Amino acid sequence: MISPRELLKELEKRPRKRLGQHFLVHRHSVEKILKFAELTPNDIVLEIGSGLGALTVPVAEKVTRLYAVEVDSELVRMLKEKVIPEDLQSKVEIIEEDVLKLDIENLAKKIPGKLKILGNLPYNISSPILFKLWDKSDVIEKAILMLQVEVAERLVARPGTKDYGILTVLFGYRANVKKGFTLKPEEFYPVPKVGSMVVSIDFDIEKVPAKLSPEEGKLFVQVVKTAFGQRRKMLRRSLLGLGPGIKDHLPAIFETSGIAPDARPETLSVDDFCRLTKKISQCYQKPSQR
Repeated sequence: MISPRELLKELEKRPRKRLGQHFLVHRHSVEKILKFAELTPNDIVLEIGSGLGALTVPVAEKVTRLYAVEVDSELVRMLKEKVIPEDLQSKVEIIEEDVLKLDIENLAKKIPGKLKILGNLPYNISSPILFKLWDKSDVIEKAILMLQVEVAERLVARPGTKDYGILTVLFGYRANVKKGFTLKPEEFYPVPKVGSMVVSIDFDIEKVPAKLSPEEGKLFVQVVKTAFGQRRKMLRRSLLGLGPGIKDHLPAIFETSGIAPDARPETLSVDDFCRLTKKISQCYQKPSQR
């Protein structure tokens, strides 16, 4: 594994703070991540933020195809010219693109089966990337991600805790999330101010039973975001944001769902939100839907 300091020195380049660049520096960290990822020779992987190729090369050695997404044009050039060995270049397609703008569904159309995602997510855009992966989860089998510890804890938080929120509920509904292990700041260059955690997000629909219809699923997202948009308010107040006329239906919704009107969103489980969504779907339609 080539030292990121040496590669950056060769490029006469400094890490770009705006892009949240922090590069893995130890081979043992990479090996630990790969072991946790459980990649197979049949896997097709999308790597988010290839950087200096610390994961790119060893992943390419293990899978049938790798799409490596990197937004920094200088790093893209180095990956192509100096990092990826000639014998692996046929297996690796480097995509110079902002991952938030990447059309994951169109990419998935080119392959049999589903994508596996691997990446060291920039801290400053980790939540938007997570929401994008959640939204495109029908073409994703699994994601192995390095996240800021705080964000990782939010994914697996329990109801009633300060970390429990929109991310927790949405991913709790559509995926199985498992914490892996932590990475110290010293395992990156430049050294970040916070630690990282590796997590596994399994979107396999056979393991995550469908609880809601597609239309109810869209409403579920709206209900969760509306409720947590004013998380200190009771549900009988916060859910008024769902639309005109909802107030008249809330008493029946709360009664039939078994959800207390004075409950706050952080006390509801994923199943509670599903049950609440079903009752809202049955009792209330926005004026434009009538």
